[in-house]
Amino acid sequence: MVLILTERKDTMSYEVYSHIKNNGHKVFLIFPDSEIEVLYITIDGFSLKVDGEILVSDEITSFWHRRGHIPMNEGILKICKESEILDYFKTDLKTLYDVLYFVLFKRNLNIMGTNRVINFFYAKKCGIDIPNFIITQSKLELVKFKQTYNDIIVKSFSDGIFLKNEISVTMNYTELYTWDDLLITPASFFPSLFVEYIHKKYEIRVFIFDSLLYSVVFLTQSENNTKVDMRRSSKGTPQRIFEIYLPTDIQGKLLSLLSILSISSASIDLIYGSDGNYYFLDLNPFGQFEVVHQNSNNSITYEIANKLCQNIQAN
Repeated sequence: MVLILTERKDTMSYEVYSHIKNNGHKVFLIFPDSEIEVLYITIDGFSLKVDGEILVSDEITSFWHRRGHIPMNEGILKICKESEILDYFKTDLKTLYDVLYFVLFKRNLNIMGTNRVINFFYAKKCGIDIPNFIITQSKLELVKFKQTYNDIIVKSFSDGIFLKNEISVTMNYTELYTWDDLLITPASFFPSLFVEYIHKKYEIRVFIFDSLLYSVVFLTQSENNTKVDMRRSSKGTPQRIFEIYLPTDIQGKLLSLLSILSISSASIDLIYGSDGNYYFLDLNPFGQFEVVHQNSNNSITYEIANKLCQNIQAN
């Protein structure tokens, strides 16, 4: 049986689910809002009741952590009035959460996420070019960095801000950090990540699943809005996207990066610089790959399903 942890809105997961079912194999979905009861966890395995259905570890031959997290029943925390007792239960619940992840992940595939800055270190270790960066809260150090590289951007450490309501959506975009911005920057500020801006010919989205690697190009430099951040494309102006085959050495380095990070699936953002080099920007084990799927000559979801089903046939 294939176990998939995903979000209900992730359409790619449902395509993989359908392919597995069509191959005649069992597949079980867990969502972040699923109701889970831990029946048992022992050294030999576990059993959970998920949305009323029984899940037994011995039946799992493949596990794909596509997106989201394993939910935990935190109802007991609502009835705790004493802060010390509440802290105790929070600690216990977190420990249980970690144990459950461990018994799942030792069977296959992804970890629970990665760190953008740490990924830079690992990418460089694998021989992949990266933009220069600095983490600082000192204006003096920031001035030195900008004097060295001139064109720089400021990035969030994580995924940034995304706020949505019935009226509007608020999110942060990447923009050049100018000398005018520096003038109004205080002498000391919240620790921030500043990154050298790489002048590019185009941007690349790579999706890797196990040993399968797919990539597409975004031609972003013909429109002013998308030169720095391709998400800012104008309405009514479709982006030019097409499939690309990366050089063998770059593919090998990306696969080595995933091996070092102990993950088997990820979306990776690269830049092909005006200097002719490929630069690593970011990696997300749970990133979107629909645009790669739509612009690929291969059915990525079908091939993912086949990979997962191979584990069933091997057991």
